[in-house]
Amino acid sequence: MNSKIFNALAAATTLAGIVTTTGAANAASLSFSTSTGFARTDYETNLSVKQFNSSLGELQSVTIKYQADLKADGQLTNTGPNSSKTTIILGGETYGTNLSLNLKDEFNIDLSPTKTSNFTIAGFSTISIPEQITTGSTTKTLTKGLDNLNPFIGNANLDFLFTAIARSVVIGPGNVSSQINTFAQGSLEVTYNYNELPQPIPESSPILGIGLIAGLGLLTQSKKSRHKVSNL
Repeated sequence: MNSKIFNALAAATTLAGIVTTTGAANAASLSFSTSTGFARTDYETNLSVKQFNSSLGELQSVTIKYQADLKADGQLTNTGPNSSKTTIILGGETYGTNLSLNLKDEFNIDLSPTKTSNFTIAGFSTISIPEQITTGSTTKTLTKGLDNLNPFIGNANLDFLFTAIARSVVIGPGNVSSQINTFAQGSLEVTYNYNELPQPIPESSPILGIGLIAGLGLLTQSKKSRHKVSNL
């Protein structure tokens, strides 16, 4: 009979142990995005996203997707009698274009997208430049243990400084004049990869208690049976 009691107690203890292990951490992710919209260059503004709330779990890494777009329009005028071929180079690091994203005291990302377009302008005429757009993008990942993730943790907004410096170059005959308008925008997506905090463990103590009560019941019944036998 004692072996049955011990088996009952062991089963209750094992069940409690199984319930406890269900609280293991699970991987999860959370993303925030923002964008400036196109504005005339040159300019600076903040791109802000929410910080990671540590109550959700333990932050493991941060993935930053940054995209910057440069746009231009305008017109070209040929003041000479003959048609002229003209080239417009929009953006490019060579000419000083820089669309940067900066997280103070942490890192800086520079993008210099470029586009080259060719136009033919008849003599004594003006043409409108169709909208020209060029895009640059990059992804940066910061990892726990290798990079500083502290700036990303909190209950406020995290500000990235977006700086748009744009340049365009017109190459053609001296009798061609140009009027170029440049615009830029930046967009940002920040993804927090984290381990969720273990979920509250279900009521394992009552389960163990039920097993103990059952075991004690068997023990009591065993004692009563032995007592009856001895009385006989």
